[in-house]
Amino acid sequence: SGHPSEVILIRGESGSGKTFLVESMRQWVADQHGYFIAGKFDQTDNSAPFSALAEALSDLCDLINQEQSLRSELEESDHAVQRPHSELSERVDIKKLYGLVGLVNNFASIAGVEDVNSIDFEEETASFKESCITFLQAVANSGTEKQILIFLDDLQYADEKSLEVIDSIIEDKESKNILLACSCRESEIPVKGVIPMFCNKNDQFRLKMTQITLRGLEVESIKQLLSEMLKKEESTLVRLSEVILAKTDGNPYFVKKYLHSLRSEGYLRYVKSEWIWDISSITAGTNISDNVVQSVETNILHLHPDVQSILKIASCLGFQFPRDVIDRFGRDYLVIGDRDNFAFVQSHVTRCLEVAIQEGIIEPTRNG
Repeated sequence: SGHPSEVILIRGESGSGKTFLVESMRQWVADQHGYFIAGKFDQTDNSAPFSALAEALSDLCDLINQEQSLRSELEESDHAVQRPHSELSERVDIKKLYGLVGLVNNFASIAGVEDVNSIDFEEETASFKESCITFLQAVANSGTEKQILIFLDDLQYADEKSLEVIDSIIEDKESKNILLACSCRESEIPVKGVIPMFCNKNDQFRLKMTQITLRGLEVESIKQLLSEMLKKEESTLVRLSEVILAKTDGNPYFVKKYLHSLRSEGYLRYVKSEWIWDISSITAGTNISDNVVQSVETNILHLHPDVQSILKIASCLGFQFPRDVIDRFGRDYLVIGDRDNFAFVQSHVTRCLEVAIQEGIIEPTRNG
């Protein structure tokens, strides 16, 4: 029973929409009562093995805990409610999952381990790889048709041990109910490791695999985008589309930032109920957004000092950061306000984060 597991590899340059493509499936997975879990390999923290896998499994533990809490509330009010899962310990020998302890947040709670220090870690304790695969199989094959979408972002930064785990998942031909989606930057893929894993194996012994390569937008697509945004006929947008293509190489993220800079610098203006622009000024204004990274830096420098301070703290915490850490340390760097009033600090930090979100510099996660 169950659906055969599959693998998707999405390739493309930074800003091409790889993450957005996979994230667009999150709601669909939730509607199917499945689990969408994700982890991102970090270029600045590639010394920590299994980082993205551990993050994804932590997501899974959080979702199972939330599901169990909701089930408990329903059972208290209605004893006839059917439990969607048996306890994990009823499906697998918990000792086979000890390789996850210490690396995966909240794993101990769903495994029924009250005191991690009481675990007898013997020499034959399962490795992280063995425990990871066993855990995924136990959840995916629980008999309730629970499908798991595992999204591993920035695979080009993956450590060798993580690649070994991914390789084992790919080779598990009998696996059910798992969709492994990996993304990597086209220009940064290591010669060894990632691509051979996906391309140089006998199809008979691995999961069904799909490869998707995302390219830049073509001029026709940019015209359609501008037509919807500016409420103009496509025939009037040919030259502007060509300039945008030349400036951004069609990269979706760069196109978005370039349009934002045109608007903020006054090259694209809303006058008398319509958008107007001077193509010669845009073409001559080469300092607007020839370098998109410079454009982002300029946007940050234009922000309030407190917003910049919050972003500096966040940048030290990796690609994701917990809100409570920002609250705890942010007050030491605020320029204005009552730093000793924690409620004020929280409120002010919230406003700073909202500004950064509006500017497109950070994005809120599922957990806030």
